[in-house]
Amino acid sequence: MRFSLPLGFCTAIGMLAVHTVPATAADPARAQAIITATPGNTVFGMLNLEQGESGVRISGLVRGFSASTRHGFHVLETQDCKLEDARNPGVHFNPAGRNHGDPSRSNHHAGDLPNVDADAQGNAVIDITIMGVTLAAGETSLLNHAIGFTQRSDDYTTQPSGGSGPRIACGVIKPI
Repeated sequence: MRFSLPLGFCTAIGMLAVHTVPATAADPARAQAIITATPGNTVFGMLNLEQGESGVRISGLVRGFSASTRHGFHVLETQDCKLEDARNPGVHFNPAGRNHGDPSRSNHHAGDLPNVDADAQGNAVIDITIMGVTLAAGETSLLNHAIGFTQRSDDYTTQPSGGSGPRIACGVIKPI
């Protein structure tokens, strides 16, 4: 038994598909980082990054923190999470050559992000936008840089990395 559709129907379906999935230069760039624990830790999750007009939005859910704790959160210069010494929090992403500091003020590393608060179940919801960086190619691109969490909160004062202790989880920002 042979089944066929009228040519007009097939053409209309083809046009519908073309119009429902447009690809334009205005589409925001996107990336993801799969967060995995360093040895001896239990933190894991997924972060989504999206280029916007005013910066890069980072959102996601990270689990496995100790209940009701605060942790440092940073984009790192390194492009992997395989440092031999996981106790080292890593050098923060710093294309402008600034001092470490509070991300709510003007003078800080591009990789200095707000501390993250875990709830009573050890989960942290992330939803921030950071300025001065991009997902496009270039010196300020976050792509292929590691992003990680540290054992303690960042004090935003101690140079060069905020005295936040060893890295407990890390992922690499990859385009999607």
